[in-house]
Amino acid sequence: MKIGFTIGDINGIGVEVLVKTLLGIDDVNLFTPVIYSNINLLREYLYKINFTQAKIVGDILQVGNFKSEIKNVNSDSSTINFGEVSSGSGRHAGDSIKSATIDCLNNIIDSIVTLPISKEALNYGGYNFQGHTEMISHYTDGSPLMILMVDKVINNSLKRMKVALVTSHIPLLNVSVEINKNIENKIRILYYSLIQDFGIDSPRISVLGLNPHSGENGSFGNEELQIINPIIDRLKSEGKLISGPFPADGFFARYNPLNQDAILAMYHDQGLIPLKMYSGHTGVNFTAGLSIIRTSPDHGTAFNIAGENLADPQSTIESVLSNIKIVKNRKLFSEINYKQNSL
Repeated sequence: MKIGFTIGDINGIGVEVLVKTLLGIDDVNLFTPVIYSNINLLREYLYKINFTQAKIVGDILQVGNFKSEIKNVNSDSSTINFGEVSSGSGRHAGDSIKSATIDCLNNIIDSIVTLPISKEALNYGGYNFQGHTEMISHYTDGSPLMILMVDKVINNSLKRMKVALVTSHIPLLNVSVEINKNIENKIRILYYSLIQDFGIDSPRISVLGLNPHSGENGSFGNEELQIINPIIDRLKSEGKLISGPFPADGFFARYNPLNQDAILAMYHDQGLIPLKMYSGHTGVNFTAGLSIIRTSPDHGTAFNIAGENLADPQSTIESVLSNIKIVKNRKLFSEINYKQNSL
């Protein structure tokens, strides 16, 4: 299978974690990387950070045993300035995302791993999107759902958590209104993704409340009584295993990975702060609900350490491994459905 890597912000740590990821994955038969970047900028990055383990020969990036085709992105950004927000780096990042997404839609690649971008630079570069999720969904069909996840053994302990978000990159002031519009659709997308992308036959979803103590029967807000509870009841009546709404603080304080397959949080920080603390720098971001498969590391551009060769690639490695599993699960799901519908 071919995985397309969007290059992220060239002034950040994206290229560094990409090279370290290719060095850190032993089996070259797992996937074939395709890199979406301006070749000259990629060459400049490798030179500036002195990556002797990586070299560019023609349009091929050689890293360890991997030979990755470079799909040249013709962005005009004359040089790399580590740690700086610039329109050139934002335009280059946006061009990379757009090119990879179109290739994925056309089945030239099987899936995408996106490296970190600066949303500010992306906007300066002429792409008016809040982030990867919004931009990729613009070019594809479907309704995006952000899922952050970890599923591995760390220090002899099982770390398993999937957190989906009803709202993502919006001000807190707007969360209540957006929940009213979108929560049922988000639960249904999550439920279907757990079946299609993760091979779970009867998914169990725990839903968090919005307010402290889940509103405590209306004492601290009415969203639970008026919006969340009725939708949970309706989905339960369909036979779906949905529970909640749970007060977020107590839920995560007593979290048990065996009690549910996924968690639905109401807003960005409610779900992602616990996930990132729990995952120990190994979290993966997956965009469910789209016709293409996209994963990414759970961190940003790390401008403060860009160019210093200090970045940890583990989250990117896990993004690749999760991506491969999701591609296989979705193909198997399609094959089973095709056979059933052909009977």
